[in-house]
Amino acid sequence: MTNKEKIEELLKNYRKIKHKAKILIITECPEYSLPAIDYSSTGSGESNEIYSKVEDFVVEKDDQESEVRDLIRARDIIKAGIDSLTVEQKRIVGYLYFEGKTQLEVGERVGCSERTIKTRKTEILKDLEDVGMVKAYEYWEGE
Repeated sequence: MTNKEKIEELLKNYRKIKHKAKILIITECPEYSLPAIDYSSTGSGESNEIYSKVEDFVVEKDDQESEVRDLIRARDIIKAGIDSLTVEQKRIVGYLYFEGKTQLEVGERVGCSERTIKTRKTEILKDLEDVGMVKAYEYWEGE
């Protein structure tokens, strides 16, 4: 997959990425603490079972938070890339990738030809590649 194709996939899926990150934060990362261990019920000496439960909890929690962190990073990189664009470029991105309009429809909305939109789209994708937006694909792909 080329960098251009990766950036287009990120733009097409930006809303999903943004909302999935938000939902995961709400559902998987609430404030938490390790449950208290009642050593009086475990008997004397150390219990491997208790330490295993704590270790399993910490590892599972780290895996969940890693997925959330990767999605947040992808979301933030995409947003930063879009923020680097001019107002006209943002409008074109919005119409093409968020509203699913054709290049002809976008041209009609912004007052230029389909060919001009095609040229601007190429410039936009190049600009987004130049600011490092492809890095978001690695975080998103790994989630």
